[in-house]
Amino acid sequence: MSEPPDRPDPVRRPGGDGRGLRPTRVSVVVALAIVGGCAGWITALVIGDTSGTAPAITWPVAALWALVAAVLFAAAWRTHDQLNRKNRYVEPLTAVRLLVFGKAAAVVTPLVGGFYLGIAVWRVTLGPAHVFDAPTLTQLGGVLALFAAAVAGLALQRACRLPPGDDDGAAPA
Repeated sequence: MSEPPDRPDPVRRPGGDGRGLRPTRVSVVVALAIVGGCAGWITALVIGDTSGTAPAITWPVAALWALVAAVLFAAAWRTHDQLNRKNRYVEPLTAVRLLVFGKAAAVVTPLVGGFYLGIAVWRVTLGPAHVFDAPTLTQLGGVLALFAAAVAGLALQRACRLPPGDDDGAAPA
């Protein structure tokens, strides 16, 4: 039986060992949010049954996550602008740091956001009086900020890709 023609592996670089940082898939982000939601729901059930209250997020924490999301979106926009529109050089170490920051945000924030969403859903199940109270609204505001940070992390990872034709890494982007 003949072997298929020798085609280069799109993931491997010449001279590399094939390992590297791959972009986070959306399915991984969704799965992490679901796992976080289940963990938040179970935590709220256990703590709520023993103490009557569940962990809550405060407005300053929700605002901090919104700030992180804004910084991630700004970094993604600037990186994309530099690499694709202005055709300017980006320091490789800076690009790697931004890529790792985006990867960390895309992995951590959906997990934490799902956790707080699980707690918010538990609070809503306590009764109609808890649907629009301040802790539940704060939880939901934090969840929105965390999920925005996850989307921004994905956008930052996408922005760190080299434009087509710059796969040698030596040409200024």
